[in-house]
Amino acid sequence: MRNRHPFHTRLNPKSFLLLVYLFGTPGWANDDPAVRDFALFIQHTDMDWTYPATIRQTTSTRLLAVWHESFSPSLKGGLRLGYLDLSQASNPLPSAQNSTGYSLGFDIHALLLEQRMLHLGLALAYDYQSTQGSTPDQTSDFVWHTGMVGIDMILAPAAQFSVLAGASLTYLDGEQRVSGNLNQIIPFNEDEPIGYYAGLNLRTDATGSIGLKWYGGTMQGLEFVFRREF
Repeated sequence: MRNRHPFHTRLNPKSFLLLVYLFGTPGWANDDPAVRDFALFIQHTDMDWTYPATIRQTTSTRLLAVWHESFSPSLKGGLRLGYLDLSQASNPLPSAQNSTGYSLGFDIHALLLEQRMLHLGLALAYDYQSTQGSTPDQTSDFVWHTGMVGIDMILAPAAQFSVLAGASLTYLDGEQRVSGNLNQIIPFNEDEPIGYYAGLNLRTDATGSIGLKWYGGTMQGLEFVFRREF
């Protein structure tokens, strides 16, 4: 059974408030082909990683920045850059219990159905992620690829307050690479590929919004989203 962890992040509070002030906040729907948007995601999630002989709960805190460009009224794509803080309390190697690193990726969003009170969308995302932890005599590198496809349903998309629900399928493939007094490569993948989520979105003005998203299934945790359209 998965344990629950309180939300936390190592970000300096003053830096976080400055980012929020600069970049404003998000809307999930984007119907104008001329619109670009910048989104800042703050995520804290638990995920079970399956190793050859065990399952380890992996806790991740990620600050993710995404720049989106609209290609048409119903299609947009984004580039993703993130900072990662990873922990595995049950890992027997001290160098692997805490690590930090980055993620790089892209996403694509397609609007499948557009009604006044309902939007239905398809989301595809890919991330390459790498973190490193070390002790005086040992280094552990985590390198993994994550692919996700999801279906989003947005109620009252044009309103100041909207609701999001959806389901996703996640593929994860990675390696834990250990060097130093011990040298080994251990593969891992996701324990449960199916996820689901729900969220709330509040528009703060004509181009900005703020959102909260809850995850279950594949990942369990919370995500805060801030977006500004240009």
